[in-house]
Amino acid sequence: MAMETVDRGTAVAEVGHLAIYAPYVPAPPADIAALYFVVVNEGDEPDRLIGISSAAAGMAMLHQSVTDGDTMRMTPVEGGLETPPAGEVVLAQGGYHVMLMSLVETLEVGDIVHATLEFEIAGTVMIEAPVIDAASGGMDNMASDDQ
Repeated sequence: MAMETVDRGTAVAEVGHLAIYAPYVPAPPADIAALYFVVVNEGDEPDRLIGISSAAAGMAMLHQSVTDGDTMRMTPVEGGLETPPAGEVVLAQGGYHVMLMSLVETLEVGDIVHATLEFEIAGTVMIEAPVIDAASGGMDNMASDDQ
C-alpha cells in the first residue's frame, strides 16, 4: 500500500489502513522536544493513537496546544487521539503533538529519532523522524524533501 498524496509524498510507515507521513522533530534547545507527523486513515472505521514510545526520551506523551485568552498552554490528551475513517489527523506546531521529555541525548540537526506508535485497532508501527532546524518550516519543508 504505497499511499501518496500531493502534499506529503510517500508514506514513511503503514499499519492496517493507516499511513504515517512527514514525521519530524525540530531541533530542541533543551532536554524536551516535539514530534510532529500526519496520520491518514484510508479505512472505513476510526482508529485511535493510544501510545507513543521512543528510546530517545525518558517519556513520550501526546499533548494538545490550547489557546486560553492570550495564553497558549499544553495539555495532555486523555484517551488517545482518534483518526476518523477516510480522514486524517495532523500533529503540528500549535495543535496536537508528541512531547519527548527527558531526552537521553542532545538532539541535533541531522539526527534520527525512532518512535513507536501504538494504535487501538491497527497495532504498532515504528517511524523515523529526522531532526530538522527549528526555523526551516517543518512540514512545509518536509513535503519537498525526497524521503
